[in-house]
Amino acid sequence: MSIYVNPFHARAAEYQRDAHQFITTFSPGALDMLPLEAWDRLVLLRSSPGAGKTSLMRLFTAESLDWISHNLKEADPLHSQLVSLNALDRHGLCRLGILIDLDRDYRALLDLPIEREQCRRLFLRLLDVRILLATLRAALSINAVPYPDGLSRIGLVVADHDARAEILLQQLGGPDGPGLADYARITEQEILRMLDALLDTDIQEIPDGHNELYSIEVLTHADVTVDGRKVAAQPLVMFDDGHRLDRSQRDVLLTELARRRPGVARWYSERFEALSNQELLGGVATEGRDVALVSLDSIARQGSSDGRRFARGRYDRVLAEMARRRAASELAAYALEHHDFLELLEDDRGVAFEPVAADAIAALRARVTHLASDDNRYAQWIEDADQLSGFTAATRWRELEIMILRDQERQQDLFEVVLTKDDLDDRSSGPVKEGAAAAVASEFNVPYFAGEQMVLRLGSHNAQQFLAICGDLFAEMLVDVSLGRPPRLSVTRQHRVLRDASERLWESIPRSVPHGRDVQALVHEIVMIAQQENGKPRMPYPPGVTGTALLMGERNALLDPEYRRHIPGAERLFAALGAAVASNILNADLDYSVKNQRFMVLYLNRLLCPRFGLPLGYGGFRERRLSVMLGWMQKLPRSTGVSEGSVELLAL
Repeated sequence: MSIYVNPFHARAAEYQRDAHQFITTFSPGALDMLPLEAWDRLVLLRSSPGAGKTSLMRLFTAESLDWISHNLKEADPLHSQLVSLNALDRHGLCRLGILIDLDRDYRALLDLPIEREQCRRLFLRLLDVRILLATLRAALSINAVPYPDGLSRIGLVVADHDARAEILLQQLGGPDGPGLADYARITEQEILRMLDALLDTDIQEIPDGHNELYSIEVLTHADVTVDGRKVAAQPLVMFDDGHRLDRSQRDVLLTELARRRPGVARWYSERFEALSNQELLGGVATEGRDVALVSLDSIARQGSSDGRRFARGRYDRVLAEMARRRAASELAAYALEHHDFLELLEDDRGVAFEPVAADAIAALRARVTHLASDDNRYAQWIEDADQLSGFTAATRWRELEIMILRDQERQQDLFEVVLTKDDLDDRSSGPVKEGAAAAVASEFNVPYFAGEQMVLRLGSHNAQQFLAICGDLFAEMLVDVSLGRPPRLSVTRQHRVLRDASERLWESIPRSVPHGRDVQALVHEIVMIAQQENGKPRMPYPPGVTGTALLMGERNALLDPEYRRHIPGAERLFAALGAAVASNILNADLDYSVKNQRFMVLYLNRLLCPRFGLPLGYGGFRERRLSVMLGWMQKLPRSTGVSEGSVELLAL
């Protein structure tokens, strides 16, 4: 029996150990999310979980860049993009990328029975030795010299004879590879011995720490040499998962990295949960001379601030390319299929609609003709709709119902005017048509969530979520492959798979999101607003409501600790909103202007919409006063959720 591999199940970059597999499935368009000035300042990557921070960083490691420079032709889009970013040139690597995982031992240092200042110094020393060891490994690797056997062939030379750098280098073990490696080994042994101690009395001697990141200072002034030849690539030190650090460690590290050191590029990534009120409200670590802030979620939804490198709406193309690259080889091998993965997702709802078509069209037509009565004004609209069939006809009848209701609310023409199809086209819109289709599907229980564009939207601007959805759909295709059938998925099968994925996300909220029960209750209230508004025949907010909003002034009140301390339910609402945004359950858009008022708009993660039969378009929301939202929290039983790090996300 054949065993088929699902290429979407190995989602996270850290689980894709093979450089070839990782690189050939990377979407080059994602690189335009990075700033052009990425090498002379701290680049701070922030996002919700699964937005692609680790993947971006891994692409710039020496291993990945070296593989690309030797295996991809210059015409390849990924190679070209890296050349345009000055990460590669025709000679090879311009950057010597090393990746430091911050989810390794660092936070545990704070559990030691020693002074906080000693913890800080040990934290910096441990980082120093890991940075230098990773640099040595990377330099040897791109020169095809094995590690650790080749340590004697590598060294650091302080090229500008900076006296302080030479002193720091001696403290780190000296200029030669073996000395640096020995110092690193001793440091690891001493610190890990302390972390493994069972009792306070077992810690007999505390090793010396460092006052700052000596390694970055040394690499700023020193050249890395292999066999006496300078490694021309600029060191790029990347720190991943900064949210794993304690707040005090994070502050120390970011302060060190923000110092201008043009000789060493520095990148740092963290999830939103690491942020504090003071940073967000005070504007710390925003775009400027020393820090380039890259908010991946915001760029994915709205494009980059320069309006050129990453235009609004481009992220869908990045996701589509990602899916194509992931699935192409497996589809060709398993089914001799050369269509792109997303092209195998049918979007014609006619077959699924057929069993209810006659009754549904009759019911919708009856409602429209009743509204029109004997008024000849709408005769051409009705005549035109009578020429259509299937799901297209049903959608048109629902669209006419909306248009006639709206027309009747307007001031009527002085003389009766027959409305033409051109009038309908002028008055209707894409969102109205989309809302009409969703309403028909919901009313008559027709499979609806299917097709390439629908799947891209359900990714909700999050790569991990999108790949998980694709994995579910690919698993369904493998059923066909195993039976010798073409791997094409009908609307009905897609709808079932996507509805199940939506249900899983909903059910996961209480156990996977801080304050999960309160977050789920908050989502439920938003859904109730949406269903009430979307059920109105005239559809006031096409394609439908999928969010709520809070006045910016009331949002500012909620950010005030004194206000929350004295107002029942305020602290719970604040925590639930923060956790929902940090966990990508809600998307927050600030300063949205409507009718001379400014709002914080909160949209549902698109993958929640299938469970509740909501459309996927943005734009439809119904605001609620803060007092109403506080009431939502007050009627709930006490939550046992405990989390502090993400409650400040409202200030994004």
